Amino acid sequence: MHHGDAAGTSTRHVAPKPRHTAIEWQWKEVGGKGCIYSPEVVHHAIQPGFEEWTPYAVVLVELDERRGKPTADEALRIIANLVPPDGSKPEAEAKVAIGKHVRVVFQDLTPVFALPQFTLTDEPPVGRVSSIPGQAALSRSRGEGAARGCSSKSPCIT
Repeated sequence: MHHGDAAGTSTRHVAPKPRHTAIEWQWKEVGGKGCIYSPEVVHHAIQPGFEEWTPYAVVLVELDERRGKPTADEALRIIANLVPPDGSKPEAEAKVAIGKHVRVVFQDLTPVFALPQFTLTDEPPVGRVSSIPGQAALSRSRGEGAARGCSSKSPCIT
């Protein structure tokens, strides 16, 4: 990640190098482990390369080494796809939840470019786990919610 300090504040960018010329930028290594801070499910792929993956989970990951820094509401967070360890397809939507631990995996796209993505780990979650509300609709479409009284007029929120 690019790391720069200006007037006592810290700014980080994955890449490319920002156009700020008044800041001295340098690369800093980060551990690549964290927890899901916020998930979203993409149903309409903007990039053609992801069309066959839809629907797929995109997660905002809060990295462990900067959790709660500089304040409790700020941290180093990265947006990426959530995939199984082999990165071959999107992770099952039912497994996506706020608080679950993840680690970075890289998918080589060219000999000089790798796409950072995240995969779930076996570590216990951070705090209360909260899953994606859309999972109830997915379960209903598969007939899994009928026993709980879920319907299009009375959705189940997980």
